[in-house]
Amino acid sequence: MNLITTFLILIPVSVIFWWIYLAYKYTHPRKLSWEQARFLAGAYNKILRNKDSKALIIDIDKLYHKVLLWIWHKGDFWSILKSEPREIGDINKIWNLHKVRNKLVHDFNTFDEDHLRRNADEYKKEVQILLKKVS
Repeated sequence: MNLITTFLILIPVSVIFWWIYLAYKYTHPRKLSWEQARFLAGAYNKILRNKDSKALIIDIDKLYHKVLLWIWHKGDFWSILKSEPREIGDINKIWNLHKVRNKLVHDFNTFDEDHLRRNADEYKKEVQILLKKVS
């Protein structure tokens, strides 16, 4: 077998391999391992303990990002949200909650506690939905 014949065989085989890999990667449901799901459930329960609404929003945002990182998404939270992962049900709601988190961290805006509590409750619901999808 000469070199040309070898390449003529290897090229289609490698193309088929990559096609199968990419099809699997982008269509296979992304799930957490049992250990990851257990760790995240513990982290979530720890976050819920004795936190004011501002800290709760910030910590849930971090947890949400960690979940997305663990199910194959890459980059910072903004770039992941921009790619619109299929695991997120209501992307606009998550964008808005992440914007509130950014304002809390970067702009030092003062929000009334009732507004923060509502946003924290929304974020809790959304992270619970995400954890159920990927666990």
